[in-house]
Amino acid sequence: MMNDSWMSKKESPLLGLQGMGGGVGGFAFLGAAGEGGGVWGWGLNKRWFFQQRPAPQTPQSTPYRSSPVSIMGTKTDWTYVVLGQQTDTYMALDSANDLFVWGSNSYGALGQNQKEPSHPGPRALGADCQLPGTWRAMSSNNGALFAVKDTDDGLFTWGVNRHGVLGMNDVNGRSSPTRIPGTWAAAKVGGSDQHVSAIGVKTDGTLWTWGKDPKGKLGIPNGGPYPHEPETAKRYSSPIQVGTDTNWGKDRKYISSGDEWMFAIKTDGTLWSWGDNDKGVLGHNNNSRVSSPTQVGTNTNWEYVLTAGYGEAHTYAMKTDNSLWAWGSPGTAGLLGLNKGQTDGTPGSWGTISSPMQIPGSWKMEGSTGTGQRSQNWTKDDGGLFTWGSNYYGQLAQNDQGPNNPENPGPWTMRSSPIQVGSGTDWLGGACGPEGVQGAWGAKP
Repeated sequence: MMNDSWMSKKESPLLGLQGMGGGVGGFAFLGAAGEGGGVWGWGLNKRWFFQQRPAPQTPQSTPYRSSPVSIMGTKTDWTYVVLGQQTDTYMALDSANDLFVWGSNSYGALGQNQKEPSHPGPRALGADCQLPGTWRAMSSNNGALFAVKDTDDGLFTWGVNRHGVLGMNDVNGRSSPTRIPGTWAAAKVGGSDQHVSAIGVKTDGTLWTWGKDPKGKLGIPNGGPYPHEPETAKRYSSPIQVGTDTNWGKDRKYISSGDEWMFAIKTDGTLWSWGDNDKGVLGHNNNSRVSSPTQVGTNTNWEYVLTAGYGEAHTYAMKTDNSLWAWGSPGTAGLLGLNKGQTDGTPGSWGTISSPMQIPGSWKMEGSTGTGQRSQNWTKDDGGLFTWGSNYYGQLAQNDQGPNNPENPGPWTMRSSPIQVGSGTDWLGGACGPEGVQGAWGAKP
């Protein structure tokens, strides 16, 4: 069970909890880690995430890490990192907008015109991990990867084309980036392998969706009926416009694709959601499904939205005042960061929250680039990095690991409220990937 009396360094005050002084042995290096910049990883090393293993090359052979380890060598000018869900393909942008991809090469996900099912080994960071051109607004999920060219607003997709999610008007995969017609501001892919879909905003402010359409996820008017059996849901292999509005926010932070639901923010700061509403994930203060964009509350100062794409039903969003909000299901590990587990709250509710609830503190905009399946991290305004949720693989970065690690069988503790990673205050952002995979990048380029 969760134990909120165990603390390290400092903890966010939450529902009456106050931080305690002191520390955990072995954490003195973390301040230097943040100051040194670079990309850092911890938790479970899936598909060569750490890029640091000697032969033999087997994806799961590296021990789990319960504190951050450098995974990109001495390069320190990283600006954005995304950790792909399920098929474990990872992306990173540097200050020159160069794009690097590593991890699983399922169906050509590395974009190198190669179709071997796995990465052939922990390659050195260099040309064999870099894609030509300059990029922005990247996304990775289920072996499908998206990125927008920085020079001409071209949206390129590659990898697995499950349910037509690559938007190529077919179901064939691509092992190198291929352009979708039009000029795009941003696009994201999200959802489990059963429900993977995409959402994008063009440079004219119109909103588009494609892929699988379970339970009204794509927001297409009269797109139903939506049968209970997800395998009979419709698929769309090229973008379909959602409504006729032209005031959707034109940036990666304004859109998010979940498992059976989607979110988008308009230029007037209003937040909209649609699709299935399992466990109140749409934030409408109910559990009713909607198949077209429906406003979340009445606030007009939303600036960032991030919803779970696989494994859980929860959403995070930020307002212009740098406040962080969460709703949906906390799961067994307190994923909402609200000191709440699935057995808390009204009997039979599984602890769900169906409207936005604030996580105290001032948080960095886009302080996390993804939702974790069992754990979460986020950077605060002051540069401190915080984690919460499950710690089964040491993914809370508290220098204690779960029972699956033969080198350190415990103690291990889940957290239902944010706890700081070390004492460093120069982290730029956090990234969450598949179960047990966590990362972040530091300042000081």
